[in-house]
Amino acid sequence: MNNQNEILNLLKSLKMNDSKFPKIRVGSNGDGGYVLPNDFEKIEHLLSIGIGDEDSFDKYFAERGVKVYQYDHTIDNPPSNHSNYQFHKIAWAENDSADQRTLETMVDLAGINKTTNALLKFDTEGAEWDCFQKIDVETLKHFKIIVCELHGLNSIGNSNHRVKVKNLLDK
Repeated sequence: MNNQNEILNLLKSLKMNDSKFPKIRVGSNGDGGYVLPNDFEKIEHLLSIGIGDEDSFDKYFAERGVKVYQYDHTIDNPPSNHSNYQFHKIAWAENDSADQRTLETMVDLAGINKTTNALLKFDTEGAEWDCFQKIDVETLKHFKIIVCELHGLNSIGNSNHRVKVKNLLDK
């Protein structure tokens, strides 16, 4: 397959999966808001990776009784407080260390590994491409909904980056 067709096929896969549920926007109207299927009835946990100064998405779920596990190494505390928040000043990464965790470790620490009714949200300013390379598909089965902001798609012409994009989208 030539580069142009490969890029076009990847771009076609960048769409919300069809769902029998209506779409809803959760969070702010700008950065920090996401469109996802309105299928939250059984959501028990939200793993929110990358918060910055905007946590309206997290707060929406916290106010509905969902436990929210926040990870962001770029801030000292979440922008607001909520009793359902559990904040970690830790980065998402390919391997665990003192100041970073893999998705698998985050899932285990939060107890999400015992459910299939969790929601994953990530906005990590480009770290998602490397972090997703080692993720086991079994880990993703704990999430009923995955919503994200993908960065660096302007580099899709680079064959090495395209491999990472394809890997993430395939998972």
